[in-house]
Amino acid sequence: MGSYRSALLTGQFALVATALSQLAAVPLQITLAGVEGLGIVALATSWLGLAGTSVVWLTSGGVRRLGEARAVGDWDGYASACLVVRRGLAAFGLLLALVAIGAGISLQQSVPPELRVHWPEALALLSLGAFLQYEQAGAIVELTVAKKQVVCNLATVFQNIVYLGALWVSTLAHPAGLASIFGAMAAGLVASRSILAMASRARENMPAVRGNWRSGLAALSRRRSMGYTAYGALTLVQNSDTILVGWLGGAQAAGQFSLIWRIPTLIIQIFWRIPAYLEPYIIEAHAQGNSAQLARWYVRGERWVLLLAGSAAVAFALCGRPILELWVGEHAPAEAWLYWAAAGGAFWLATARWPIGFMHAQARLRPLVRLLLVESGTRILLTIMLFGYVGYAAPLLALNLVMVLGLFWSYRKLVLLDG
Repeated sequence: MGSYRSALLTGQFALVATALSQLAAVPLQITLAGVEGLGIVALATSWLGLAGTSVVWLTSGGVRRLGEARAVGDWDGYASACLVVRRGLAAFGLLLALVAIGAGISLQQSVPPELRVHWPEALALLSLGAFLQYEQAGAIVELTVAKKQVVCNLATVFQNIVYLGALWVSTLAHPAGLASIFGAMAAGLVASRSILAMASRARENMPAVRGNWRSGLAALSRRRSMGYTAYGALTLVQNSDTILVGWLGGAQAAGQFSLIWRIPTLIIQIFWRIPAYLEPYIIEAHAQGNSAQLARWYVRGERWVLLLAGSAAVAFALCGRPILELWVGEHAPAEAWLYWAAAGGAFWLATARWPIGFMHAQARLRPLVRLLLVESGTRILLTIMLFGYVGYAAPLLALNLVMVLGLFWSYRKLVLLDG
């Protein structure tokens, strides 16, 4: 488990680097494009993430298929699936880049005039970032299965350093609004992709197998792939509150929501990474039938997750307002209850991820998808109902209500009953 500990430590370091980068980037983004521009960036990045729903069978499903093949020494199956994962994600990235350009052209007139000046450059750089984001995902899948998450984490650190540096230089040199922001994002992704490319070329001592894309596609297109796609879609819907707020209240509301939810999101990501880095080990133990080891990991980890996530949530509830005031000044929300609502949401999502991660890694997708469907649908409905009363805070109240009324305990019950 030494490689897991290294992956977890470097992963949390990468998350700290991401957190610092995002925190430092927001004032720079507001300087370059204003709060409305910040909202447009938040909506664009949310949509790019949501688009990944259609290729979860290649990312999550790819990790599972490659992990199974590696655990039992099926190198023909490994090479074939790897071929499909890499080519499929690259093709999807190219398609998404073209869609981003088309959507940007059609929405140009709805963009504020001051942000429309460098719109063509912004679209070009956004599409480049969209392509790189998904093209490099194939390398990340392969390195994850090989338990080389440390390399992926270092690439993330380098990506954030380059992104923040490029953004800062833009504010000093020739500010170009949204084009400067999307250009900085693309520069960071280019840096990350370079590191992943070098790591991918340093292959292990595996049999030289070419692989067959037809058999790889057949293996990844089994019935289980529908479960992975549904799981990925619902997980992304869970994390698309910014899109819903933008639809209900416009870019200004999306920008305000992104401010109050930014630090809780980072807290959630810290705890989501714990089962994520354990996933290759869970897959291996599950494929080998080692249920006793899986039970030990689950019980031991859950205690720590509950304790640490609860402490982090309370800390944000008490200190969130002065932190945001120091961070963005007058743009920080003034209502104290908003910070408690955001802290509660962070706690529920952070702790629910532990049982969700185990069910996902063991491909127990049917009960997981049912619960996620209930959670996502209820949260969306409550958000729409509450928006007229509490505005951009509606997703926070909806999340707390759904979890308190039973969904959080349902996730834990499923794991205990099944496992």
